[in-house]
Amino acid sequence: MSYYNLKIYKEAIMALKKYIKTFSKTPISYQKDNSMEYATALNTISKIYIQRRNYKKAEEYLIKAFNFLTEQNEINSLIYCIVINNLSLVYNNTAQYKKTYTLINDFFHTHNNLSYRIVAPQLHKAMNVACYNLDKYDEAIEHVKKSILLCDYEGNHHELGRSYIDYINALRYSHRFSEAFEIVEKCKKEFYNNKVLYRKFCMQELILYFNTGNYSKVVELLKKINVKELQEMGKNNYYFISGHIAFINKDYEAALKKFKKCETYFTKNMYHYDLALMYDDLFAITGDKLFEEKKKTSLLSNAVRRNVVINPT
Repeated sequence: MSYYNLKIYKEAIMALKKYIKTFSKTPISYQKDNSMEYATALNTISKIYIQRRNYKKAEEYLIKAFNFLTEQNEINSLIYCIVINNLSLVYNNTAQYKKTYTLINDFFHTHNNLSYRIVAPQLHKAMNVACYNLDKYDEAIEHVKKSILLCDYEGNHHELGRSYIDYINALRYSHRFSEAFEIVEKCKKEFYNNKVLYRKFCMQELILYFNTGNYSKVVELLKKINVKELQEMGKNNYYFISGHIAFINKDYEAALKKFKKCETYFTKNMYHYDLALMYDDLFAITGDKLFEEKKKTSLLSNAVRRNVVINPT
């Protein structure tokens, strides 16, 4: 854990794996007395793998922690709540939304009085993401509103802003654009002094106009946003949107350059609806049938995470 806290992850994994292996050989009484440490070790390794985007390995360790804590009847512990939260994060990042929905629903049904307030907003946020990807929009909005309420109560300004972004996404995916625009305007004012969040809300505004087909407004906003100041996701979404606008304006050289910058990121993150639109544009520009095949592959994928584009074309 010291290695982990110092961000020396290679050594942390080696030491924690040795601990886990040794722990499994100890008497049942010892395992019962030290169950929290064991679960923490499993959860910590999973967090390292999550940071490395190795979700398969992260899921493996989290399932071990989940099963162990259940067997030890430690389902009311903080670490159990954290494991549930991290497992839902892995499921959402690998487009296993039904698993998230079932996992957290079961959790809420057995934990009516959730006392760990640091975890509760994250669980509602995870459910929001799962629900809007399963077209359960009313449930998605209900959960994200709870996350907003809890973050506001705790005075967690940054998490409050992130919850509002999830709220805007849920409204956008359910085609409630006027409400989404209202929330964006509210948040741009409320979070103006937090430049990271303010830029995120500016990107949300851009994405809303893009999805409503108001391309003249999109062009206006693209000029106002400094792409260099955006974080990774924002930059790639910016390149995607500006690439499609360049295609519409028949500036094919610019479109090719923009799309080249974001294709790998979108593929890695399973943004297949965005990729489908991109490949339509690239096929129209180049006539290369490879892009038609890539589009078919994208839309046939069972693992799809929504991003900019609401529905496939």
